[in-house]
Amino acid sequence: MSDTSKSPRSSKHKRVQAALSFITAAAALIAGELVAARWSGAWFIALTTRLLSFALLFYGALCVLLLKHRLPRLARFLRAVWLTAAALALLSFTVVEILIFTGDKSDFEGEPPGDYMIILGAGLKGSTPSATLASRLDAALPYLLNASDDMLCVLSGGQGKDEDISEAFAMYRYLTARGVPPARLMLETRSTNTAQNIAYSLEILDNRARSRGLAGIEGQNVMVCSSGYHLFRARCLLKRGGAAPYALNAPPPRLHLKISGYLREYFSVMFMWRTAG
Repeated sequence: MSDTSKSPRSSKHKRVQAALSFITAAAALIAGELVAARWSGAWFIALTTRLLSFALLFYGALCVLLLKHRLPRLARFLRAVWLTAAALALLSFTVVEILIFTGDKSDFEGEPPGDYMIILGAGLKGSTPSATLASRLDAALPYLLNASDDMLCVLSGGQGKDEDISEAFAMYRYLTARGVPPARLMLETRSTNTAQNIAYSLEILDNRARSRGLAGIEGQNVMVCSSGYHLFRARCLLKRGGAAPYALNAPPPRLHLKISGYLREYFSVMFMWRTAG
Protein backbone atom coordinates (compact mmCIF):
# COMPACT_ATOMS: atom_id res chain seq x y z
CA MET A 1 0.00 0.00 0.00
CA SER A 2 1.36 3.41 -0.95
CA ASP A 3 1.90 6.35 1.41
CA THR A 4 -1.05 8.18 -0.20
CA SER A 5 -3.46 5.52 1.07
CA LYS A 6 -2.34 5.76 4.67
CA SER A 7 -4.76 7.10 7.27
CA PRO A 8 -5.18 10.83 7.91
CA ARG A 9 -4.11 10.14 11.48
CA SER A 10 -0.62 9.14 10.29
CA SER A 11 -0.30 12.35 8.27
CA LYS A 12 -1.54 14.38 11.22
CA HIS A 13 1.09 12.79 13.47
CA LYS A 14 3.82 13.68 11.00
CA ARG A 15 2.59 17.27 10.79
CA VAL A 16 2.59 17.55 14.58
CA GLN A 17 6.05 16.02 14.82
CA ALA A 18 7.43 18.37 12.18
CA ALA A 19 5.84 21.42 13.79
CA LEU A 20 7.06 20.49 17.26
CA SER A 21 10.56 19.81 15.90
CA PHE A 22 10.77 23.23 14.23
CA ILE A 23 9.28 25.11 17.18
CA THR A 24 11.49 23.34 19.74
CA ALA A 25 14.57 23.87 17.58
CA ALA A 26 13.86 27.60 17.31
CA ALA A 27 13.12 27.92 21.03
CA ALA A 28 16.27 26.02 22.02
CA LEU A 29 18.45 28.05 19.69
CA ILE A 30 17.06 31.39 20.92
CA ALA A 31 17.35 30.37 24.58
CA GLY A 32 20.93 29.19 24.14
CA GLU A 33 22.00 32.35 22.37
CA LEU A 34 20.35 34.55 25.01
CA VAL A 35 22.11 32.68 27.82
CA ALA A 36 25.47 32.92 26.01
CA ALA A 37 24.97 36.66 25.43
CA ARG A 38 24.12 37.19 29.10
CA TRP A 39 26.90 35.09 30.66
CA SER A 40 30.31 34.70 29.00
CA GLY A 41 30.98 31.40 30.81
CA ALA A 42 27.90 29.76 29.28
CA TRP A 43 29.33 29.20 25.79
CA PHE A 44 28.90 25.42 26.07
CA ILE A 45 25.18 25.80 26.76
CA ALA A 46 24.91 27.71 23.48
CA LEU A 47 26.92 25.05 21.62
CA THR A 48 24.71 22.28 23.01
CA THR A 49 21.50 24.08 22.02
CA ARG A 50 22.86 24.66 18.52
CA LEU A 51 23.56 20.95 18.08
CA LEU A 52 20.14 20.07 19.48
CA SER A 53 18.47 22.59 17.16
CA PHE A 54 20.25 21.14 14.12
CA ALA A 55 19.16 17.61 15.06
CA LEU A 56 15.53 18.71 15.53
CA LEU A 57 15.49 20.64 12.26
CA PHE A 58 16.83 17.58 10.45
CA TYR A 59 14.10 15.39 11.98
CA GLY A 60 11.43 17.95 11.08
CA ALA A 61 12.69 18.03 7.51
CA LEU A 62 12.40 14.23 7.30
CA CYS A 63 8.79 14.43 8.49
CA VAL A 64 8.06 17.03 5.79
CA LEU A 65 9.59 14.79 3.13
CA LEU A 66 7.33 11.95 4.23
CA LEU A 67 4.29 14.25 4.15
CA LYS A 68 5.19 15.43 0.65
CA HIS A 69 5.93 11.86 -0.46
CA ARG A 70 9.41 12.92 -1.54
CA LEU A 71 12.03 10.13 -1.39
CA PRO A 72 9.79 8.13 0.99
CA ARG A 73 12.09 5.12 1.38
CA LEU A 74 15.16 7.23 2.06
CA ALA A 75 13.23 9.50 4.42
CA ARG A 76 11.83 6.55 6.38
CA PHE A 77 15.29 4.99 6.61
CA LEU A 78 16.92 8.22 7.76
CA ARG A 79 14.17 8.81 10.31
CA ALA A 80 14.67 5.31 11.72
CA VAL A 81 18.42 5.94 11.93
CA TRP A 82 17.79 9.32 13.60
CA LEU A 83 15.42 7.85 16.19
CA THR A 84 17.83 5.00 16.98
CA ALA A 85 20.78 7.37 17.33
CA ALA A 86 18.71 9.76 19.46
CA ALA A 87 17.63 6.93 21.77
CA LEU A 88 21.21 5.68 22.18
CA ALA A 89 22.51 9.21 22.76
CA LEU A 90 19.82 9.87 25.37
CA LEU A 91 20.59 6.60 27.15
CA SER A 92 24.33 7.32 27.11
CA PHE A 93 23.81 10.89 28.33
CA THR A 94 21.52 9.74 31.14
CA VAL A 95 23.91 7.05 32.41
CA VAL A 96 26.98 9.31 32.31
CA GLU A 97 25.19 12.25 33.93
CA ILE A 98 23.98 9.98 36.75
CA LEU A 99 27.59 8.99 37.40
CA ILE A 100 28.66 12.65 37.33
CA PHE A 101 25.84 13.82 39.60
CA THR A 102 26.28 11.02 42.13
CA GLY A 103 30.05 11.63 42.16
CA ASP A 104 29.93 15.37 42.83
CA LYS A 105 30.21 15.14 46.63
CA SER A 106 33.25 15.46 48.87
CA ASP A 107 34.65 12.16 50.16
CA PHE A 108 35.47 13.40 53.66
CA GLU A 109 34.74 15.98 56.33
CA GLY A 110 37.12 17.47 58.84
CA GLU A 111 40.71 16.29 58.75
CA PRO A 112 42.14 15.62 55.26
CA PRO A 113 42.77 11.93 54.57
CA GLY A 114 46.45 12.36 53.67
CA ASP A 115 49.36 14.72 53.11
CA TYR A 116 48.92 15.23 49.37
CA MET A 117 46.53 17.56 47.54
CA ILE A 118 45.97 18.65 43.95
CA ILE A 119 43.98 21.75 43.00
CA LEU A 120 42.85 21.69 39.38
CA GLY A 121 42.99 24.90 37.33
CA ALA A 122 39.91 26.50 35.77
CA GLY A 123 40.98 29.51 33.72
CA LEU A 124 42.09 33.08 34.35
CA LYS A 125 40.92 36.53 33.36
CA GLY A 126 44.28 37.98 32.46
CA SER A 127 46.18 37.09 35.62
CA THR A 128 43.17 36.83 37.98
CA PRO A 129 41.54 33.48 38.84
CA SER A 130 38.13 33.01 37.24
CA ALA A 131 35.09 32.70 39.49
CA THR A 132 35.23 28.90 39.18
CA LEU A 133 38.94 28.75 40.01
CA ALA A 134 38.50 31.12 42.95
CA SER A 135 35.79 28.83 44.35
CA ARG A 136 38.23 25.89 44.21
CA LEU A 137 40.96 27.85 45.95
CA ASP A 138 38.55 29.05 48.64
CA ALA A 139 37.39 25.47 49.26
CA ALA A 140 40.97 24.24 49.69
CA LEU A 141 42.17 27.22 51.73
CA PRO A 142 41.03 26.05 55.22
CA TYR A 143 42.74 22.68 54.74
CA LEU A 144 45.97 24.28 53.59
CA LEU A 145 46.00 26.76 56.47
CA ASN A 146 45.34 24.13 59.14
CA ALA A 147 47.26 21.19 57.66
CA SER A 148 50.28 19.54 59.18
CA ASP A 149 53.78 20.55 58.12
CA ASP A 150 53.90 17.45 55.90
CA MET A 151 51.06 18.62 53.66
CA LEU A 152 52.07 19.19 50.04
CA CYS A 153 49.75 20.71 47.47
CA VAL A 154 50.24 20.80 43.70
CA LEU A 155 48.65 23.76 41.94
CA SER A 156 47.98 22.42 38.47
CA GLY A 157 47.40 24.49 35.34
CA GLY A 158 49.39 25.83 32.40
CA GLN A 159 49.03 29.14 30.60
CA GLY A 160 46.23 29.55 28.07
CA LYS A 161 46.24 31.78 25.01
CA ASP A 162 44.30 34.58 26.70
CA GLU A 163 46.07 34.29 30.05
CA ASP A 164 48.93 36.54 31.16
CA ILE A 165 50.47 33.94 33.49
CA SER A 166 50.08 30.25 34.20
CA GLU A 167 47.05 29.18 36.20
CA ALA A 168 49.38 27.52 38.69
CA PHE A 169 51.22 30.78 39.41
CA ALA A 170 47.94 32.69 39.73
CA MET A 171 46.78 30.09 42.27
CA TYR A 172 50.08 30.41 44.12
CA ARG A 173 49.67 34.18 44.42
CA TYR A 174 46.06 33.83 45.54
CA LEU A 175 46.82 31.32 48.30
CA THR A 176 50.05 32.85 49.62
CA ALA A 177 48.30 36.25 49.83
CA ARG A 178 45.85 34.56 52.21
CA GLY A 179 48.46 33.06 54.47
CA VAL A 180 49.31 29.66 53.00
CA PRO A 181 53.03 28.90 53.51
CA PRO A 182 54.81 28.94 50.12
CA ALA A 183 56.80 25.83 51.06
CA ARG A 184 53.56 23.87 51.11
CA LEU A 185 52.83 24.64 47.45
CA MET A 186 54.27 23.18 44.26
CA LEU A 187 53.51 24.45 40.77
CA GLU A 188 52.62 22.30 37.76
CA THR A 189 52.63 24.61 34.72
CA ARG A 190 52.70 22.26 31.70
CA SER A 191 49.15 20.91 31.59
CA THR A 192 46.42 22.04 29.22
CA ASN A 193 43.66 19.55 30.13
CA THR A 194 42.47 17.50 33.10
CA ALA A 195 44.25 14.29 32.12
CA GLN A 196 47.54 16.18 32.00
CA ASN A 197 46.68 17.98 35.25
CA ILE A 198 46.45 14.67 37.06
CA ALA A 199 49.34 12.90 35.31
CA TYR A 200 51.85 15.74 35.74
CA SER A 201 50.75 16.46 39.31
CA LEU A 202 51.16 12.82 40.31
CA GLU A 203 54.61 12.86 38.75
CA ILE A 204 55.56 15.82 40.96
CA LEU A 205 54.11 14.18 44.07
CA ASP A 206 55.79 10.88 43.27
CA ASN A 207 59.19 12.56 43.00
CA ARG A 208 58.63 14.41 46.26
CA ALA A 209 57.51 11.24 48.02
CA ARG A 210 60.65 9.43 46.88
CA SER A 211 62.78 12.34 48.10
CA ARG A 212 61.23 11.72 51.52
CA GLY A 213 62.36 8.11 51.43
CA LEU A 214 58.95 6.66 50.50
CA ALA A 215 58.27 4.17 47.73
CA GLY A 216 56.39 6.73 45.69
CA ILE A 217 52.80 7.86 45.33
CA GLU A 218 51.42 4.42 44.46
CA GLY A 219 48.50 3.66 46.79
CA GLN A 220 48.90 6.94 48.70
CA ASN A 221 45.86 9.04 49.59
CA VAL A 222 45.66 12.08 47.32
CA MET A 223 43.02 14.76 47.80
CA VAL A 224 41.80 16.50 44.64
CA CYS A 225 39.94 19.80 44.84
CA SER A 226 37.70 20.78 41.95
CA SER A 227 34.14 21.65 40.96
CA GLY A 228 31.54 18.98 41.70
CA TYR A 229 30.90 18.11 38.06
CA HIS A 230 34.64 17.47 37.66
CA LEU A 231 35.10 15.03 40.54
CA PHE A 232 33.93 11.76 38.95
CA ARG A 233 36.49 12.10 36.17
CA ALA A 234 39.22 13.35 38.52
CA ARG A 235 38.77 10.26 40.72
CA CYS A 236 38.96 7.97 37.69
CA LEU A 237 42.18 9.60 36.48
CA LEU A 238 43.77 9.46 39.93
CA LYS A 239 42.95 5.75 40.21
CA ARG A 240 44.42 5.22 36.75
CA GLY A 241 47.59 6.92 38.02
CA GLY A 242 47.83 4.56 40.99
CA ALA A 243 46.71 6.92 43.77
CA ALA A 244 43.84 6.54 46.23
CA PRO A 245 41.58 9.53 45.45
CA TYR A 246 39.68 11.68 47.93
CA ALA A 247 37.59 14.47 46.43
CA LEU A 248 36.89 17.92 47.82
CA ASN A 249 33.89 19.59 46.18
CA ALA A 250 34.10 23.29 45.33
CA PRO A 251 30.61 24.24 44.04
CA PRO A 252 30.61 26.64 41.08
CA PRO A 253 29.59 30.13 42.24
CA ARG A 254 26.91 30.68 39.57
CA LEU A 255 24.11 28.50 38.22
CA HIS A 256 24.99 28.93 34.53
CA LEU A 257 28.56 27.78 35.24
CA LYS A 258 27.22 24.68 36.96
CA ILE A 259 24.84 23.82 34.10
CA SER A 260 27.52 24.41 31.47
CA GLY A 261 29.99 22.32 33.47
CA TYR A 262 27.66 19.33 33.78
CA LEU A 263 26.83 19.42 30.06
CA ARG A 264 30.46 19.71 29.01
CA GLU A 265 31.58 16.97 31.39
CA TYR A 266 29.52 14.36 29.56
CA PHE A 267 31.74 14.69 26.49
CA SER A 268 34.89 14.78 28.63
CA VAL A 269 33.95 11.54 30.38
CA MET A 270 33.16 9.83 27.07
CA PHE A 271 36.52 10.93 25.69
CA MET A 272 38.28 9.67 28.84
CA TRP A 273 36.71 6.23 28.44
CA ARG A 274 37.55 6.15 24.76
CA THR A 275 41.23 6.83 25.47
CA ALA A 276 41.47 4.53 28.51
CA GLY A 277 44.38 2.15 28.28
